[in-house]
Amino acid sequence: WNADRSHYDFGEIDWDEFWRVVKGGGPCHLQRMATRKAAHENGRWVREAAAVYAHKQRTDQQVA
Repeated sequence: WNADRSHYDFGEIDWDEFWRVVKGGGPCHLQRMATRKAAHENGRWVREAAAVYAHKQRTDQQVA
């Protein structure tokens, strides 16, 4: 941020660095992936409950 211009300064993109980060080589990759895996695991019960509910709904509709 350039306070004198009230605007961001930017330059040429380092495409090698860009693609390295996109492919998982960034500084926060391991932390981001660990957080994502934990969130997925912590939400397992919701997915399981939804599957049971959907199965029950299908079964109830077939009986009716």
